[in-house]
Amino acid sequence: MTVFAFDPYVTAESMKSLDVRPAGTLDEALALADYVSVHMPGGKGPVLGAAELSNMKPGAIVVTEGVQSVRDGGGVSVAASGASPAAEADGS
Repeated sequence: MTVFAFDPYVTAESMKSLDVRPAGTLDEALALADYVSVHMPGGKGPVLGAAELSNMKPGAIVVTEGVQSVRDGGGVSVAASGASPAAEADGS
């Protein structure tokens, strides 16, 4: 299995030392991935929106720890996060 990663705060050398291939951009990593796992603290807004999801391979799977990290202003990706609309509405 080949693991690609994009993280603006981790050096390419650090990734390579873990047998991870650094992607130059988030879009590059998304285009290569069969599975995407989003790990990030809250804060600066959504990482994945409609544009990013549309650049992924058909059938690619997104796993995320928080709905906020996936959603854009259009409310994309209750489906991508696996949350139900009811759970999102009541904060579950």
